[in-house]
Order: sequence, then structure tokens, then C-alpha cells
Amino acid sequence: MTSPTVSVIVPAYQAEEYLDAALASVSSQTTPADEVVVIDDASSDDTASIARRWADRLPITLVEKPVNEGLGAARASGIAASSGDLLALLDSDDVWFPDHLGVMLEQFERRPGLVTAGNLRWWPGDRIDPTPSFELNEVPPAPEQRLEILRRNFLFVGTLFSRDDHDRAGGFSARRKDEDWELWIRMIRQGVEVSTTGCVTVLYRQRSDSLSSLDGCLDDDIDVLRSLDALRDDEAQVVETTLRRLMARRKLLDGYDLARADRIGDARRVWLRAAIEDRSVRWGPGQSGSTSVRALACIAGPRRAVAWRDDRHAPK
Repeated sequence: MTSPTVSVIVPAYQAEEYLDAALASVSSQTTPADEVVVIDDASSDDTASIARRWADRLPITLVEKPVNEGLGAARASGIAASSGDLLALLDSDDVWFPDHLGVMLEQFERRPGLVTAGNLRWWPGDRIDPTPSFELNEVPPAPEQRLEILRRNFLFVGTLFSRDDHDRAGGFSARRKDEDWELWIRMIRQGVEVSTTGCVTVLYRQRSDSLSSLDGCLDDDIDVLRSLDALRDDEAQVVETTLRRLMARRKLLDGYDLARADRIGDARRVWLRAAIEDRSVRWGPGQSGSTSVRALACIAGPRRAVAWRDDRHAPK
């Protein structure tokens, strides 16, 4: 039986600082890729020329977009330009360990579907968090995945999946953020099962300007859930609860802004609404914590809470 071919999809925007390391990690794979598609999303730096320089070491296809359209459209363009049976995603600022593709393919052979890689969060020049992603954000058992994906995105974007499953779910949308979560929701609702390799094969670069950093995707999370249609009754109930919690999180952040403007009374009123709306004191897999607990702490000590948050999230 012929082995399936693998296309690596690498969206890149203003990636001259990172792209060499990403492509070097693809070049070093013990199980080589059949095709590497780099999508230059209208960068103004040397992203495209760096990709071209790898053409003698990798089977590179370069897609140059005339206008920046964001991650969703970039991934879609790369997949359209590729030919592999299987699609492996790599963001241009992340790095694969040499056994990554081999490990992912072995897992796909055992459990065809959506395979999500284990990663370690990496702050270059500072530290690596030793806790693997599959412990921080656990993949639930298959029977629970259809509803749990509506509560949280439990997949790391470094995934491997079949072109057929991708196409049946409609592919990536043109969203600039959360394009991955939206696709995973569609795929899982169509019966595709998610598994993880259970070992670390990716360094996940942490950047202050990352599209997924901090709460930068919160409004997009809300929009993704509001855009879902043809929900079953149990799915609609989960979406309602998740939206309520996300809206509470939005109020928590609004309260920080009000407190920074020295509108402490207004901040406390918004935080109280957040605490009531969240209705939970539970921490869970993939959650950043209870909004209710945080909101109540902010009410008790607003200036201290804002100073703590700002110090925690200050660029290093």
C-alpha cells in the first residue's frame, strides 16, 4: 500500500526573523515531507526571499499574496496550492523537533483524524515552560469532544489531518483569528476524532505581538460561537454557557480599563456583573481561571489587581 503524501503548510507574514529556523526544522525531519508550501501574506520584509533560499534543500512551493488577508486566507491559499493527501500545519515562528512528522504520522496511522502535537511554550532568550501542552490543555476522550470543543479549543495549531476531512468540513475560512478553532469545530461536529501524540515535538514560540497572545482572540472567540448554525439541542446549551463565560471575561477586561482611567466605582460595577455572569468558581483544562473569582478579587483591591495584571503581562 502506498504511503500517503504529506504537505506542510507554513503561513508567513513579516517572518524574516523566524522563518529560517522554522524551515530548518522541517529540513531536519527524520521523516521528510513531500511538499512544503510557504504562503507569504504580502510581507514587506524578506520573508519571500528567505523561503526561496530553501528551494535547494526542501521541496518548496512559494505562494505570494498581493494583499495581506490574515491567517485563515493564507492557510486556505496554501492548502489550495498543495497536493498532499495529508496536511501538516506549521506556523512560521514555531520549530519542530526532528521526529515531529514521524511521530505525527504514526499517531495518524493508529487513529486517523485530527492529530494535535505536544508542544512546550518557549520564550526565546528567557525560558521554556517544562509542562507539555497536553497537560495544560487536555484532549478529552472522543465521546466528549463534540461538546467540549464548543467550550474550549483543546488543539494546538500544529496539527496533521487528511485533505478529505478538511475539504468535507469546508476548509479554513478567511478569519484573521480563530480560523483554526472554527475549522476544528466543523470537523469534530462531522465526526472527526482528535488525538494527541502524548509527547513533545514542537517548540511553541511566545511573542507579545502574537495573534493568540493574552486575550487578543476574546472577541473572535465570541464571534465564532455566535456564527454557528444548525446546532443540536445539547450543542446550543453548551454554546450559551460558553458565550456567557466569554462575555463575563470581556467585562472583566473592561473593568481593568475603567480602573486604569481611575473610574473605580464604574470598574467595580462592571466586575460585579462579570462575577454574576460567569457563575463559576471552577478552574478547568484549558481555562485561564474563574472569572468570578478574579472579578471579586478586583472588587476587593482594584488598584492592586490592575497593577498585578499589568506587571504580569508586561513585555519581557
